[in-house]
Amino acid sequence: LPGIAPLALLRRFFASEANLRYFFGGDQRQYFPLARRMLADTPDDLLRRGARLATGYFSGAPLPCRVAAIHGGRDRIMAPPPVENCTVVADAGHGLVMSHAAPVTDMLRREVALIARAK
Repeated sequence: LPGIAPLALLRRFFASEANLRYFFGGDQRQYFPLARRMLADTPDDLLRRGARLATGYFSGAPLPCRVAAIHGGRDRIMAPPPVENCTVVADAGHGLVMSHAAPVTDMLRREVALIARAK
């Protein structure tokens, strides 16, 4: 998208009320101001790189190590990664780190414990 339209136009488009409701869910409105600030503060180059990552990071190549992921079941921006250890939080959208901190924290604690046991 950044190669198709100017970033300023894309920022306004993604920050619109309708798009934020679509991306995060209408029940997450309290996070919309933060999402808008984050979008406004994100450097242009990071937006370009993020767009490339979001549209093409599933290579299908075998992974050389164990990967753990957590994903919102209602995320409309990215699909869950095709990894064995992906926790899907059914009622979470794209901003699950903000809206569902407890499941994220639980998953991270489990992963840290696995790493500690492996040492």
